Amino acid sequence: MGFVVGGKSAWKVSRFGDLVIAYHWVKGEPAMVLYPNPRFASSQVVPYCLPLQSAHELVHGDTKGLGVNSEVLLQKASKAAELFGRENDYATIRQVADALLRGLDDLLRMPPQPAALEAKERPAPTGELALKVEGKTVFETEA
Repeated sequence: MGFVVGGKSAWKVSRFGDLVIAYHWVKGEPAMVLYPNPRFASSQVVPYCLPLQSAHELVHGDTKGLGVNSEVLLQKASKAAELFGRENDYATIRQVADALLRGLDDLLRMPPQPAALEAKERPAPTGELALKVEGKTVFETEA
């Protein structure tokens, strides 16, 4: 069973600058998958996945009254930029962090995975895919 980022299997896909935010069900759970627009990215891009069960970390522990835990947000944005093969500079981290924050509302609104999507037949595998969350492989398959 393959995993296609974006496209028809996504609940919703939006763009934020040159980033794409796709909302998928990973292992049956809602998740926000962030990746550079393929038109502007190298061929070796790894998507960044923020599952719903980890989204609370972005706001939990807010010690500055900003409505967001800036330390965790910056760590996640830095990791995503690294996965995308981008430099960890101010502009990149800010863009990724903004995309993560803007995507939270839609992530929280995602419905449970439709049964039809679970049973849908997938095309024959043509390669391999590893989906990593915070550096740990959470999903690995042929795609």
